[in-house]
Amino acid sequence: MEISKKSEQPTLVKHTADRSSIKQLKFVGMGVLHVRKSNIIVSVNETALTFLGYPKGFQLQEKGFLEICPTMSDHDWERLILLAEGNGACEFDTVFLTHSGSFLQLRCVVVCEVGASVVDVYLSSGEQNSELLNSAFRKLKFCESFVETELMDINLKNTDLEYVATSRMFEKTFSLEAGGAIGKTPHDIYPPAFADHVASHDRTVLDRKQVITQIDVVPYTGKHLLVQKFPIFNGSSLSGIGVIAVDVTSLKDSEKRLLESKNKFSDYVDLCDDILWETDHNWIIRESNVSGASSVSGIVLRVGDNIINEIRQQLIEPGALDEFIGALQHDEISKEIFELRNGTRLKLGIKSSRVDAESAKGDKNKVIYRGILKFIKTF
Repeated sequence: MEISKKSEQPTLVKHTADRSSIKQLKFVGMGVLHVRKSNIIVSVNETALTFLGYPKGFQLQEKGFLEICPTMSDHDWERLILLAEGNGACEFDTVFLTHSGSFLQLRCVVVCEVGASVVDVYLSSGEQNSELLNSAFRKLKFCESFVETELMDINLKNTDLEYVATSRMFEKTFSLEAGGAIGKTPHDIYPPAFADHVASHDRTVLDRKQVITQIDVVPYTGKHLLVQKFPIFNGSSLSGIGVIAVDVTSLKDSEKRLLESKNKFSDYVDLCDDILWETDHNWIIRESNVSGASSVSGIVLRVGDNIINEIRQQLIEPGALDEFIGALQHDEISKEIFELRNGTRLKLGIKSSRVDAESAKGDKNKVIYRGILKFIKTF
């Protein structure tokens, strides 16, 4: 391929110039170089290396940009920077020297903020047009807007597990400065054990190309995060990982307190001399603090039996129990004392409750009864 003496005259394009890191462009399939205004390459992404024929991981850092762009002079480079600073960006076609020594014409977009010390150079093949470049920027803008939330921890990583975008809540959760995670990996910002944990699950998402959900405990703060990680594709190519996390610390604390209360209540039940029970809406015993088929004052208490029938059979006046049950209202506690045939008095307390379907364990009426039996001996 013959090389012209000068690059094509730069033309202006309308792109915003506030791109925080070239790592983000891995999501949209662009080759990117980060270049100091002094013409020294700072970093380069894999797509750019592929365009220029270099192997993955090749170090172009500290190499002069004009060394790989031989048709451009120092004056051309300075003029491009001035155009980019004044108009947000400029677009042009130029010839690059590849790793093999051949020449390749590529389309470039140079983006530079006024006063910045570095310039972003975005590359596409000569067959790609401005609309593809515009599409890449639109995709990047969506990624940036996606993480602009203060409600959830959100972050995006590329396939090297480098953070390319993070939400404000993520930065707050992990005590990071704004943009402090960009370009870094989990091992750069977390304690080793937690970093290993995060990176391991990230690789699982990349390897399996599947969504995973987990609970993470934030180092130092002890916060519990419900985390969902999912693969991000650019067309058919895997380009990174998306992570959304919600703080569930309060729920975990409530769960812990509930378990502690349950354990305490279980101790109280074990120490209680009275009989505690729960039935479905048909008065069939589901749970009791007595074991097996215990019989107390002639009343058999066994899971699966009808407790009302068992009590009625031992009463001197069975009709009194029917009246008591008939008057029982939902969500109310009722108590009554009954005379048993053996001379013992029975204090019966019942509460009728409407509960959710899960707690009702399939009861079609979603009603359960809980009660206590206390036997009082008479002399």
